[in-house]
Amino acid sequence: YTVDFDMVDAGGAAGRDIRIGRSVVAFPVWAFGSAGVSGGSVRVEIPADYNVGVEGAEMQSSGGNGKATVLSVDDLPDPFSFFAYVSADRPGAFIETPLDVQVGTDRAEVTIRAWEDDPGWGETMSSVLSRGLPVLHKLIGLDYPVPGPLDVEEAATSRLGEYAGVFNDTDDTITIRYDADAFVALHEAAHIWFNQKLFDERWIGEGFAELYAVRAGGRIGEQGETFGLSADLEQHRIPLNSWGQVGVEDLPVEDYAYAASYELAKKIARRADMAGLRRVWAAAEAGELAYQPLHSDVNPGLSVAVTQESWQLLLDLLEERTGRSFSDLWSEWVVSNADRPLLTRRATTRDTYREVADEAGSWELPQRIRYELGSWSFDEADEHLAEAASVLDQRDLIAERASSLDLTPPPTLRAAFEGPRGPAAATDEADAELASLTILEDAAELLAVEPSTVESIGLIGEQPQLDVNAARDAFEAGDLAGADQASARAVAIRRNAIDTGRQRVAIVGGGLLGLDALAMALLLLRRRTRRRRYQRLVERVRPTVVS
Repeated sequence: YTVDFDMVDAGGAAGRDIRIGRSVVAFPVWAFGSAGVSGGSVRVEIPADYNVGVEGAEMQSSGGNGKATVLSVDDLPDPFSFFAYVSADRPGAFIETPLDVQVGTDRAEVTIRAWEDDPGWGETMSSVLSRGLPVLHKLIGLDYPVPGPLDVEEAATSRLGEYAGVFNDTDDTITIRYDADAFVALHEAAHIWFNQKLFDERWIGEGFAELYAVRAGGRIGEQGETFGLSADLEQHRIPLNSWGQVGVEDLPVEDYAYAASYELAKKIARRADMAGLRRVWAAAEAGELAYQPLHSDVNPGLSVAVTQESWQLLLDLLEERTGRSFSDLWSEWVVSNADRPLLTRRATTRDTYREVADEAGSWELPQRIRYELGSWSFDEADEHLAEAASVLDQRDLIAERASSLDLTPPPTLRAAFEGPRGPAAATDEADAELASLTILEDAAELLAVEPSTVESIGLIGEQPQLDVNAARDAFEAGDLAGADQASARAVAIRRNAIDTGRQRVAIVGGGLLGLDALAMALLLLRRRTRRRRYQRLVERVRPTVVS
């Protein structure tokens, strides 16, 4: 017996079971026979030039390359256990519909390419994307990233395999299956923003593309199917970081990962809220370090740590831009058992970071530490946080000792602390400032002692207090070398004052003795001169006296 069937395409919804057209054919395939009786077979012939795909039961394929494709299976153990779904498409003419869509401040050039025998698909996609793209942009908060035309092309199951749509960020093309709903179109459109250029991990792109597709669909009044996480799928659970690339995983694992990614994205969105997510996406697109300065007057520093994985960056950005914790979600959904200790280590270092940041007050922690935190280099971060805490202790000691001298600490320690060398340079600066304060303290203490008489003579013409004043000014200006030199001069003058005084006393004393000798010599000379004059006078008058 030969039985012929006419499988009629009755039209209607794009996802109908039987679809017969010039561009695509799709229909179910089954077997006949007696239940439980083996030996039956199935054969399907597809005309030449069609690309053929089969879902469900496996069938052998032969032919192709310009010949008819034959799908077959022989010696079925039970005809009623067999079911397959065949779809095939062939290159054909497209009807192109250009769209000019205002997306924020940008104009999106979109071309809808529908099969010529399926104008309804083109009309549906034109409506969904012209309304959906602006809503996606507003929800996500990033500028429209496609610089040129965006092509949206209809395709059959055979071209997309198990996927309802694909976005190619190399040529900016979205390929959507002929029977896909609005959520699929919006999901692929969301990949314009969420692709490997923003985050590498597949679960991030897929989870948030679905999240925004569903939300945008609700805003424009469209409906569709979403990824649902069932108990059956939970049996194929994997850490989302372990999700392989397209075509690597078995179908049950693939289905679980899609559903789990969407579920996690919803949990993150509820905790972060949509405004918080927009801050995260903006920071990721700008390449910002997750750990930004706490004070706006400090250069924030850009460039993501080169060793940082996308899942690490997303966790850091979420927690730093929203002020909420997401580590529990990462532990439950994202990381493997091998990576879970990293989360514990990260928490410990972040606690230390916050403690040191609180201690720093208005001072900004060095960019080096923030970079090490962002790169998850926790050993290095812990080491430099300890150095930073030590410098902050020295800062307080410097402030205390400077205050006792009625001085203001110079700005150089803060500049060194916040500079590119960070704690290492600040440690050197703090040591130098403490040493400079010690010299100043010695000078002030020495000059505070009342000088003795001899020291006062030694200090005649000297003003060591002027040097101390100069040292104070230099210290407050950050000129530690100048401060040390001025303090040393003041100390030297005061310490040398007694020796200088003694020398001066000795010189003055010797001078007085010399004057006394000269005076006595002059007096003696005068006396001798008078005596000789007297003698001559006596000799002149002696004869008169005798007579």
